[in-house]
Amino acid sequence: KLQSPVEHLSVKIFDMKGTLVSGYDFNDAEKTNCDINVSKLSQGMYIVQLQSGQINEALKFMKN
Repeated sequence: KLQSPVEHLSVKIFDMKGTLVSGYDFNDAEKTNCDINVSKLSQGMYIVQLQSGQINEALKFMKN
């Protein structure tokens, strides 16, 4: 969950080899939640990159 609404959020998902496997762009200043469907990803570790204005975060997640 985002701490405050953002006008634009770019979400990129990379596998552990650094290959971009999925990407999303959200454009809604009122949203603080953005749903991302990872059902088509294979099991394993991934890195999700979040970018919006001053925000530039990279987080790891495990898809079971």
